[in-house]
Amino acid sequence: MLRVLSLFSGIGAFEKALTNLKIDYEIVNFCEIDKYAATAYCAIHNVPMSKNLGDITTVSNADLPTDIDLLFYGHPCQSFSAAGNSLGDKDPRGQLLYEALRVINAVQPKVAIEENVPTLLSAKFEKEFNTMLRSLEDAGYINHYQIYNATDYGIAQDRKRVFTVSVRNDILTHYHPPAPIPLTKSLYDYLEDAVDEHYYIKSDSERMSKLVNSLAGKTKINTIRAGGGKKYRYKTYPQSSCCKGIVIRDYGREFLRFRDISITIPARYYKGWGGLDMMGVAEFYEEEKEHDE
Repeated sequence: MLRVLSLFSGIGAFEKALTNLKIDYEIVNFCEIDKYAATAYCAIHNVPMSKNLGDITTVSNADLPTDIDLLFYGHPCQSFSAAGNSLGDKDPRGQLLYEALRVINAVQPKVAIEENVPTLLSAKFEKEFNTMLRSLEDAGYINHYQIYNATDYGIAQDRKRVFTVSVRNDILTHYHPPAPIPLTKSLYDYLEDAVDEHYYIKSDSERMSKLVNSLAGKTKINTIRAGGGKKYRYKTYPQSSCCKGIVIRDYGREFLRFRDISITIPARYYKGWGGLDMMGVAEFYEEEKEHDE
């Protein structure tokens, strides 16, 4: 059984992957400062809150577990993301990477896996990334890093992330990058057939007008349901190699955007439709009269 230590745990995506792969493991500790994420983590992985180390900056080396096989650290990406402030380690959140390196050096797990945005490998953050690699090497690890895209691993989302796999140099295990998994689904396969009208944007609203104008110039689409109301209803189209797009006939404009995968949904949109420039839609709508014809 693998003994796992998770840093910046969120709801435990790494751990969920182990479960999905049917790998036997034990969560020795996790480390999550957000109380809501920590509550969700405990519920999803069936562990007590007492396993949460909390704020990584306040965890002393003496309180860290030992004999860890696998350590995960998806440190905050905002300071390295093109969508963020791009301040790197000048941002307090960017400095949390060094806290993770401190923990790794103290715990000496057999394998440590880091995940972050691909811009971490850009010239702008060369200092931070090279510091990370040197720190891991000094701690006795051999590093393997590569940018992976979720679309190459069976997920209908264009989501690129850099993963750094660090193997302790006394472990007689060679790292082999995972083989690609064919993509057999499109975004359409994940959409529900019926959605409550509460979640639709009304076709005659000012909000809808702004959204249409915003989406018209986009080249990729994501997941927004447009149309709504009794005037529109869902129309099923045959499965094809591309995802369903959006047809909007209101306001004298009609346009189609086809995309078989979703783009990455920026975290800043968690509050809903505040950003009307959000990428959108994976469904067709047309007026009921036309549908009947």
